[in-house]
Amino acid sequence: MIYLTRQERLVLIFLACALAAGAAVKVLRGEKAPPPPRPAELEFDLTKPKPPVDAAALAALAAPKKININAADVEELCELPGVGPVFARRIVAHREAHGSFAKAEDLTAVKGIGPATVKRVEPYVTFETSE
Repeated sequence: MIYLTRQERLVLIFLACALAAGAAVKVLRGEKAPPPPRPAELEFDLTKPKPPVDAAALAALAAPKKININAADVEELCELPGVGPVFARRIVAHREAHGSFAKAEDLTAVKGIGPATVKRVEPYVTFETSE
């Protein structure tokens, strides 16, 4: 427990009363705290019309980037979800040893790549051959 002297208690009571009086004056005057300043980049001019939306550009942004599994190098293959440098090198080595992949399920022939990984990368790969 904290023990305060009589003088310290009086000072605390005075400060609490002054704080309460200041808050009451603000409430009676109807004053509100000013809103925080907004950064310039967040200010919008609502009088300007919006630029037209290019549907083709939006579709291109929404569509996943396709990587040709039969032509991609290790760096490009690392962009695929769940494929790191080790799997990417294995895919390239398997492709060089056994030829091109024809479909997504062919990737299961690569050591360590199972059906879950194939399902994860399937929307992001194509199987075009350069032959």
